Amino acid sequence: MNPRYKIGMRTVKTVVAVGICLLVFQFLMPKSSINGIQAALAATICMKSSLQNTIRTGLDRAAGTVVGSVMGVLFLLLSGLLPAPLISAIGILGVLFIIYLCNVFRLQASVTISIVVFLIILIGNERDIPPVFYGLARLGETIFGIFIAYIVNRFLDLRRFKIKQSTSAEPDEPAELIRKATDDDIGEIMQIWLQTYIAAHPFIDALYWHRRYDAMRIAVKQAHTVVYEHHGKIQGFISLSSEAEVIALCVAFIAQHTGIGLRLVEYAKQHFPCLSVKCFKQNERSVKFLLNREFVPALEKPNAHTGNAEYSMEWSAKNKRCSSALPQS
Repeated sequence: MNPRYKIGMRTVKTVVAVGICLLVFQFLMPKSSINGIQAALAATICMKSSLQNTIRTGLDRAAGTVVGSVMGVLFLLLSGLLPAPLISAIGILGVLFIIYLCNVFRLQASVTISIVVFLIILIGNERDIPPVFYGLARLGETIFGIFIAYIVNRFLDLRRFKIKQSTSAEPDEPAELIRKATDDDIGEIMQIWLQTYIAAHPFIDALYWHRRYDAMRIAVKQAHTVVYEHHGKIQGFISLSSEAEVIALCVAFIAQHTGIGLRLVEYAKQHFPCLSVKCFKQNERSVKFLLNREFVPALEKPNAHTGNAEYSMEWSAKNKRCSSALPQS
C-alpha cells in the first residue's frame, strides 16, 4: 500500500488521546466552559513518534503553560482596571514580557505555547469566572492532556496484537529472519537506536542523541533499512544509504553478544561491493568490532557537532585482507 494512504501508529495514538480528553471532560463537566479542548490540543502537540520526545515536548508544554497561565491571570486582573481600548495594549505588552521571560529562563521551546495560553486566558475568559480559577483550570486541563499523551504513547502498541495474530496464523514462519523494514517498524527501530547509542557513547551528553532523534528517524526511513527479527520481535537493524554508507547499526541490549551484529554486516556485504561507516574513536568496542569485520580506518577527524575524534572506516570486497592498523592521530 502507498504510504500516503496508510494510517500510521502516531495517527492512531493521537486520535485515541484526543478522544479520551474530550470524552472525560464531556462526562465529568458537561455544563462547564472547560470542555477539554485545551487538553486535546496539549495531547496533540505532545504526541510524538517516540516516548522520549513525548516526554520532552510535554515538559516544554507544561513549562509554557505555567508561564502563560500566570501571565494571563496577572494581565487579566490588570485589564479589569483599565478601559476596553487599552486591553489590546495589555495583550501586546504581555506577549513581549513572556518572550523576555522565556529567554531569561532558557525556555525558548516554550515560547509559542506560553503565548497561546496567555491569549486564550486573556481573550477567552468568561466574565462570571474569577481570573485565578480560570487560569488554574486551563493549567490543569493542559497538564491532563500531557498526561494522557504520555499514557497512550507508553502503553498503546497495536504492533503487539499484529505479531500475536501473525504468530498464531502462521506457525511455520521461521523463528529468525532478516527482512526489509516497514513503516510500522520505525518506532521500535528508533527505540533501539536511542538506547544503544546513549549507552555506547558515555563520553557524549545524552541530550545530543535526543536532539538527533528526528533527523535520524527521517534518515532511517529514507535509507535501505533491514531488521533482524526473532519470534516477531525486532532485535537489531542496519540502515544503509544509497552511497553504501552505514547510517546506523544497532542491536538491542537483550540480544547483544549473540552474533546479530555480525549477521547484519554480512547481509550488507552481500548486497554492496563496498561499505563505509563513521565511528567515534572513543567507542573502542565498535571500533574493534569493525576492525574484526575487515573495515579499514581511512580518515580521522573531529566530529562537526561534538568535536570528538571520529574514524571514517571502509570495507571493499576487492580488498578484504587490508591492514587493520589505526591511523595515527
